Amino acid sequence: MTRASHALMSPKDHNPAEMPPPPVSPLSVRANRGAKLSLLIDRLPPRPHLLIGRDDELVRAVDALTLSSSNHVSIMGAPGIGKTTLALSVLHNEGTVEQFDRRRFYIACAAHGSVSSLLASLGMNNVKQLVAFLRSSQPSLLLLDNFDVTLAGDREAAEALINTLGAADNLTLLLTMRGAEIGSGSVKMERHVLGPLTPHASEQLFLSLSEYTPSDSPLTPFSPASFSPTSPSSTSSLSSPTSAVSTAATSVSISSTTSQDVQKIIAEADGVPLALTLLAHRPPGNHNSSSSSSSSLTEHEQNRLDAVIASSVAHIDASGAEALALLARASSGLIRALLPARGIAALLRTALAYRQPDHSGEEEEERIRVLAPIRSYALAHLPPSAAGLSQLRAHYINLAMRAGEIGGSATPTVVRLLEREAGNLNCVLRESVTEQSGQGVDAMKGCVALGVWGAWVGSQDRGLLEVVVDALRHRGDRKPEADDGDAKGKAKREDGLLNEALMALSRLYAPSSTQARALIDEALVAARRAGDIGLEIDALARRCVVDEPRDLDRLGRAQELLRRYDADDSSVEIRRARVWLELGQLHLSASRYAKAKYYFTLTSQLSLTNALHLRARTLFSLGHILGYEGHLRQASAKYTEAMAAFESADMGPGVSHCLNYQAWANLHREKYAEAYALYTEAARRFRSLGTYEMDECLARCGAVRAACAMGRTGDELKLELPELPSDWVFGRGVVHAARGEIAMHVGEYGAARDCFHAAKAAFKVRGIPEKIADCEMLRGEALLAEGAVEEGECVMALSFALFRQNGSVVGCRDVLRRWGHRVHHTFVEGGEEVG
Repeated sequence: MTRASHALMSPKDHNPAEMPPPPVSPLSVRANRGAKLSLLIDRLPPRPHLLIGRDDELVRAVDALTLSSSNHVSIMGAPGIGKTTLALSVLHNEGTVEQFDRRRFYIACAAHGSVSSLLASLGMNNVKQLVAFLRSSQPSLLLLDNFDVTLAGDREAAEALINTLGAADNLTLLLTMRGAEIGSGSVKMERHVLGPLTPHASEQLFLSLSEYTPSDSPLTPFSPASFSPTSPSSTSSLSSPTSAVSTAATSVSISSTTSQDVQKIIAEADGVPLALTLLAHRPPGNHNSSSSSSSSLTEHEQNRLDAVIASSVAHIDASGAEALALLARASSGLIRALLPARGIAALLRTALAYRQPDHSGEEEEERIRVLAPIRSYALAHLPPSAAGLSQLRAHYINLAMRAGEIGGSATPTVVRLLEREAGNLNCVLRESVTEQSGQGVDAMKGCVALGVWGAWVGSQDRGLLEVVVDALRHRGDRKPEADDGDAKGKAKREDGLLNEALMALSRLYAPSSTQARALIDEALVAARRAGDIGLEIDALARRCVVDEPRDLDRLGRAQELLRRYDADDSSVEIRRARVWLELGQLHLSASRYAKAKYYFTLTSQLSLTNALHLRARTLFSLGHILGYEGHLRQASAKYTEAMAAFESADMGPGVSHCLNYQAWANLHREKYAEAYALYTEAARRFRSLGTYEMDECLARCGAVRAACAMGRTGDELKLELPELPSDWVFGRGVVHAARGEIAMHVGEYGAARDCFHAAKAAFKVRGIPEKIADCEMLRGEALLAEGAVEEGECVMALSFALFRQNGSVVGCRDVLRRWGHRVHHTFVEGGEEVG
C-alpha cells in the first residue's frame, strides 16, 4: 500500500527557518501495497544548504536516533527558531542515512489540525493503515514536522497516534514542535529544546544567506535561497551538513554591509533564524543604508514573521497573554513575582518564553524572558491589563529610586542591581513618563534618580533624562491662572523636578562643556521659580564645579543661602559639604592653603555617612594640603583614609587617584620603589576604567620620575608616554617634563632643558605656579649636571623662591635636596675643591 508522497511536503520546508505554509490540497493516491518505496524517498524535502550554529544539537540528535533503536526524538522550541532546518539536516545526515538508508519518511503536519485530516491527506482511513505502510524488517525513520498543530487540534487522538507509531517494530520517530512539551503518553521521547543562536552564529547565518543566491532560482525578498538546488534523492550526493556550512562560509565577506548594520540586525533578530532569514533576503542595498531603520522588516516581511508567532500565541490562555504582554515591556526579562504563575507555565509550555540563566555570579531570582521578535509581536498586538502594567511600573519606579542610596555604604549593591536591570528600567520608565497620572510623575522622579547612577558609573546615555526634561519644559509652558492655588503649587513642584532633572543631565556631560553650563544655568532659574533654596544651593555649587576658574561670587551667594537654609534632614549637611568643598578647592587652586584647609576641615567635621563620596573627597583634599605643607606621612595617611571611603562607595576612579597621590607622597619621602609600584598600579587601574586617558598618562609620568630617581637605565624608562591632543595643555606639560627627566637621566642635558622649557610654557598657559616652579627646579638641575654651575644655581634659587611664595614646603625641600645632590656630585665626586 504505497502512496505517492508529493502531498507530504509543505512549501515552508524549503526555508531554513520556519515559514507558515499555505493550505495543502489532499492528493488522490492509489492503494497499491506493492508499489516502490522509492517514490517517498524521491519526495523528501532537500537537505538544508546551511546549518549554522547547530553543530552540537545535530550531533546529539543523530546520536540519539542511531545509537539506540528504541529512542525517539522531539526537536522543540520557539516559533522560527530553526526546528525544521535541524530536523531535515538530521534526516539527511550521513549517520542517519547509514542507519535507515532509503526508509526515511517525512510528513508535514502544519496544515492538519486533526489526526483524521492528516491521514486523509495521505489517502488513509485509520492509523493501522499508516503503521502497515511503515512496517518493515529494516529500521525506519519518520519525521512528523510541526506536529504541535495536530496535537493542539486533537490532543487525545494525536497522543494515541504517537503511542501507536512509537510501539511499532523498527520504527523511530522524529518530531518537530513549537513548544516545550509533547503531552502525556507511553512513548519514551528524548526532548531537544532549541535556544537562540549565538551572536557569532547569527552573524554567520545572516551574511551567508544575504550572499548566497542559486543561479537557477528566481528570488523574491522572501524566497528561501538556503537549500541546495540539486536533487537530494541520491544518497551518493549527500554530504555532512558541517562541510556544507564551511564551504558556504568561506565565500562570505562583510563587503555588502557594514559591521554596524550587521550588529543592528543581529540585535533585532535576537538569534531567531527566521527573523535573520527574512532580513537577509531583503532587496540588495537595503543592508548598508545609513538609515536608522535599515535593519527593520518591511510590512509584508513583518506580517510573515507575525503569522508564525501568532500560531503559537493562539494556544495560550488569557493568563499567558497577560504574562507575554508584560514581558514585552522588559527587554531583560522579569522575575516570576511580577508575572501570573499560570501565565508563566503557559509561555514555557509553548516556548514563547524561556528561563534566563544567571551568569552574574550572584544569587538572584530566576528570570523569564522572550526573544526580541516575539517581544515585538506582543508589543504590537497584546496590551497588558491596567493592574498588571501599574504593578510593573511601580516595581521599576521603586527600583530606580534606590539610586538615591548611592554614595552610602549600600553603593556597591545598588550599582550592581541597577546595572542588571538597566534595560528594563529604560523600557518601563520611558513608557511611563508620558503618563499624566501620578505614576507618570513618579516615573520622572525615578529617571532623575537614575541620572545619579548614570553619572556614578560614567554612562553617556542621556535618553531618559532628555525625555523627562522635554516633558517638564512642555508642562512649564502652560501658565496657571492667577487665582488657582493648586495649579501654582503643582507648577512649583514641577519646576523643582525640572531643576533636579537638569542637574542630573548636566552630570552626564563633561564638567567644563558648554552643554553642562547651560543646563545648570537653566536649573538655577527653575530652582528660583520653585522657591527652593536647597535646590538653588545645589545649582550654585555645581556651577562652580564646571567653572574654570571657580567663581567666588557664586560661592558667596551659596554661602549666604546656606545661612538661611533650614531643613530637618541630612540634606543640610550634604549641601554644606558641597559648598565648603568647592570653596576649599577654589582656595587650593589659588595656593591659599590656609583658607583651603579651613573649609576642608569644616567639611570633615560633618556627618556624611550617607554621602561617602563627599567624605572621601574631603579627606583626599586634606591630603593635598598636608602634602604641600611638607607633612608627607600624614598626607599619605589621609590618602589611605580617602581610598577606603572611595572603596566603600564603589568609586574606582577615586581609588586610582588616591594611589596616584600616595605615590607622589612616597616619591617626596624618597621611597622610590614604593612610589614606582603605586604609580604603575594607578596607571593600570586608570586604563581599565577606559575613559581616564589623561590620568593614566599623569600616573605614567610619575612612574618615570620615580624610575629616574631609582637609577633605572634608559631602556627601562620607555613607558609609552603618548602624544596628547593639543587642547590637553596640562597633560602635555607633564609629558614634556617626564621626557625631560628621561633625557637628563641619560645625559642629554640640552634636550632635557628644551623639554622643561616646553613644559613650563604649558603650565604658564594654565596658570599653575606649583608646576612652573617644578619645571624651573628641573631645568636648574640639568644646568648643574651639565656643569653650568652659576646659571644652574641661579635657576635653582628662583625655583626655591617660587615654591616658598606659593607656600609649598615640600617643593622647597625638593629643591634643596636636588641642589645639594648636584653640588656634591659636581664638586666632590668630580674631584674639584668646594668653592
